[in-house]
Amino acid sequence: MKNIKRSTDRYVIYGRAEAPDICQIPGILADISKAGCKLRFPLPLSIDMDYDYTVRITFSESTRTVPFILICHPQWVKQEDGSTEFGCTFLRSPDTAQLLEYVERLKKEDDETREAENFVVEDICQFV
Repeated sequence: MKNIKRSTDRYVIYGRAEAPDICQIPGILADISKAGCKLRFPLPLSIDMDYDYTVRITFSESTRTVPFILICHPQWVKQEDGSTEFGCTFLRSPDTAQLLEYVERLKKEDDETREAENFVVEDICQFV
């Protein structure tokens, strides 16, 4: 998980994104923050920039099995190689509180990882 610096910390974490109003085939969550996320779908899609979509996100990690139901508003769309990628902001959703707790946990884990990396002096393994 890498922390991408933006106006809010964004974490590269993968999950399944189900949005029946967008596509009947599930997409992939590519990253997430407290404010929004990036989603990828395997088909060229028409995303209405004036419409709010309900997205059900299930994380691939085993520690979080309950899906989040989030209301997303598209900010940008990119179509490439027959797939659609778009970024969206979160609106007040049924699972906003759980999302905020989850992102705080990601931040804590990222901070702990960076702290451990500070102890690494060399990246070469030596046998004695």
